[in-house]
Amino acid sequence: AKLIGAELCEQISKAAIALYKTAAEYALTRGVILADTKFEFGLVTSPSGEKTLILVDELLTPDSSRYWPLASYAEGRSQQSFDK
Repeated sequence: AKLIGAELCEQISKAAIALYKTAAEYALTRGVILADTKFEFGLVTSPSGEKTLILVDELLTPDSSRYWPLASYAEGRSQQSFDK
């Protein structure tokens, strides 16, 4: 928060958690667990000077996420994974 400020940090945190929750819930309906992922955010400045948070780069792909099959998940061991 020191680098980007508390307000922007909170905005990014809320966006990332909402994105993850939505994606993880959907993944479960398809029989997979979204184990982890990364989101990259940026700021774009409008002609009036207002800065808007945007999502950039790939999203929820096997390159940026780890997916585990729900049917074979077992706590405490390495998981089969669909990531790259």
